[in-house]
Amino acid sequence: MKRIFAAALAGAMLLTSAYAADFRPGQDIEIDSTDPVWGETQPDQELTTEYYAISGQSWDQGKEMVESVKINSDDERVVISLKPDYTSTKDRTLRGTIKVRDKDKGKILTMDINAQIGYEQGEIVIDSDGDIQPLTVDNETVYTVTADSSSMTYGTLEFSTDLADVSVRVYEDEVYFLGYNRDPHKATLQENADSDAEIDFLNFEGKPKFSGNATLTFYGVERGYHIYELKGDKLVDSGAKWDSEQDSYVLKTTTLGSYVISDKALKSAGTTVDDEEDNSASGSVGDGTSNPETGANDVVGVAAALAVVSLASATALAASKK
Repeated sequence: MKRIFAAALAGAMLLTSAYAADFRPGQDIEIDSTDPVWGETQPDQELTTEYYAISGQSWDQGKEMVESVKINSDDERVVISLKPDYTSTKDRTLRGTIKVRDKDKGKILTMDINAQIGYEQGEIVIDSDGDIQPLTVDNETVYTVTADSSSMTYGTLEFSTDLADVSVRVYEDEVYFLGYNRDPHKATLQENADSDAEIDFLNFEGKPKFSGNATLTFYGVERGYHIYELKGDKLVDSGAKWDSEQDSYVLKTTTLGSYVISDKALKSAGTTVDDEEDNSASGSVGDGTSNPETGANDVVGVAAALAVVSLASATALAASKK
């Protein structure tokens, strides 16, 4: 996720009651040549690596949050990439100086950075009866589990995505980032470019880990579909089992990861999963059949259709979040 530095700070001043931080961990902070952080030494040419280079950076606070500082020549911006952090419950300050060398004139331009980095803070409340209201997940929020009484310190949390419902027991004082997206995985699309499969993606960005098993119920995924877990670039059988009573695939796992759902078997972009490993992961489904394995060679069709279906799903979700 990218955000322009000046616009973010202006937005933060206008919306201080709703957003305490200027940026969240994992974002790209983009700074163009007109941004006030340059002071009186703004670039007077295209902000590209042809004319400029990062010559140094010095951080008074927050150095550990910075992944990299680069010039993006395509967008003509300096980009500060922040490291992901899915457990922060307090805002942190990023303050320091970035030096940029003007190659033609041999002079140094300086940017002074001062921003607050953090998530919105939310609560998952266990009431006195041990109940938790169903949660609508906000992708900008880290949630802390709290309890209304000392006698009921755990409860069952339920929330929905547009591909699966999640149910899991949570305990007081646990902290979770539950944000998810539907972004397509490029390597999977490329590896299956000759397939006419209908593919959906569900990615839990922070890979939240729970004390016990979470139950994912994939409503709307038809029997005979394939549900993979994506580990790096490698597709593995997720272990989801068909539940005849719920007429859905059900997966139990302590960690929510990234999932690929397809109406046809897919080839993995990573190391091929051998049959022995694949069978041990999948198990049997409710009617005695197995969730099919990766590596099948019977997928044929048009690459464009695959890309359109997958990207359309991601675009529709992004539009619904606005």
